[in-house]
Amino acid sequence: MDAFTTLSTSEQQALAICGITKASQLSKCGLASLLGDVSKARELFPEQMSSLSDERLTEIYRSVCGTDEQAEEEAKRDESCISEEGFTRISPQLVVSRRYRQRRINKEHDKEYNIEALHKKNHSVHCVSPLRIYFSAWVTILLYIDIAAWFIVPALFMVGLLPPFNPYIIIVGLLLPLILFWQISRNARCTVCNVHIFTLRKFGFNRYAHNWPIFGRLLSTALHIIFRLWFRCPACGTPQAILRRKSRR
Repeated sequence: MDAFTTLSTSEQQALAICGITKASQLSKCGLASLLGDVSKARELFPEQMSSLSDERLTEIYRSVCGTDEQAEEEAKRDESCISEEGFTRISPQLVVSRRYRQRRINKEHDKEYNIEALHKKNHSVHCVSPLRIYFSAWVTILLYIDIAAWFIVPALFMVGLLPPFNPYIIIVGLLLPLILFWQISRNARCTVCNVHIFTLRKFGFNRYAHNWPIFGRLLSTALHIIFRLWFRCPACGTPQAILRRKSRR
């Protein structure tokens, strides 16, 4: 007979308030997190939870889940992640270790199936609109220069290092790259996933996207297009060639 079914009706009802109606659900919970949930439920439902004390809950948990070393280690780990208020506390070391582990798994997977080789230039597909994407890369670089000019030009005028110009010409010159970016670069789309390649909006980047230090993904992609004449889509990671012979399409 299951140890969970031998509990009294009041104890089963108290566990049901916490969402536990089966022994399998109880075994998946950590002891520390379960004690925290029961203490919160005891504040909201004092009469229904009066029959289930912390000592009795610990006894039930050990009778259902056992007292092997793995369960005790799990309970200790859960206790270290629970704060005094009963909320889960995530340590930065745990987050970093999970990211490092996932990155290592991805690298092993890519090495096993040779996925990294599929993102190189010799596996690139033909770009549908190469001229638009190439000019969009230049406009994107011009946009970054223009953003810096919005801060540098007024400072040079205040210091007196620039001769006096017509302010309307300066404003038009600073607004022109923004207009070009809005009209040209926003229409540059990926051949495969149809995502805007040069956009200031945030989206899920592919791990094979160009991402040089300091430059970022957007500027790195633009520079790679200009100097290498091929690129990987920041969203799907598909390599695409700007110049390619028609026979290789």
